[in-house]
Amino acid sequence: MGKVLGIDYGLKRIGLATSDLSRTIASPLVTIQNKGEKKNIQAVTEIIQNHNIQGIMCGIALGIDGMETTMSRITREFGEKLAEISGLEVVYFNERYSSKEAEEHIRNNLGITRHEKIRELVDKMAASMVLQVYLDKLKKGF
Repeated sequence: MGKVLGIDYGLKRIGLATSDLSRTIASPLVTIQNKGEKKNIQAVTEIIQNHNIQGIMCGIALGIDGMETTMSRITREFGEKLAEISGLEVVYFNERYSSKEAEEHIRNNLGITRHEKIRELVDKMAASMVLQVYLDKLKKGF
């Protein structure tokens, strides 16, 4: 099977998470600063190579009505470019509230309250949470 890279794409930061080889457990990996398409693609491509990634899941924030939003279109454009460069399939998975849920998890379960520390962790945690939901649904055959 191989590892899946989960991406929580944001205009300021990009959270990354990875699965284990069996695609059962997601773990936060790293948060990178969004420095423009070329640098973002280069940074993520290096991570793909260094972590032997075999698939990519991009979280997209669809609207309440399930329709595309400006942010989901930006994320799809990034994913399409990443697929083209990496040669890997990119799947998209709705992640509407992942950053808010990740922030609540960090505050409530990890006991971290400093805003700077939360901001440092929230994007990779959100990527991990969305990736875990995606992996769970894969196991159930959705």
